Amino acid sequence: TISEEALAAKPKRPLTGYFTFKDKSIKARGETGLRDKIKDLWAQLDENVKTKYNDDAKNLHEEWKEDMKKWK
Repeated sequence: TISEEALAAKPKRPLTGYFTFKDKSIKARGETGLRDKIKDLWAQLDENVKTKYNDDAKNLHEEWKEDMKKWK
């Protein structure tokens, strides 16, 4: 079995581009209950901006995969 200490050191999986956008949007507006508004904003977002979020998320995911290999 894995110790609690090892589990605590386990790298967290990064957010997707959409969820990163959602978190930043909520923090910027200081509101809660924005799920539908955020979904609409994401749908209307310029593809270049979406690509930036998704590329950043992809890079973080690759780093996470490497961290997970080291952790195991």
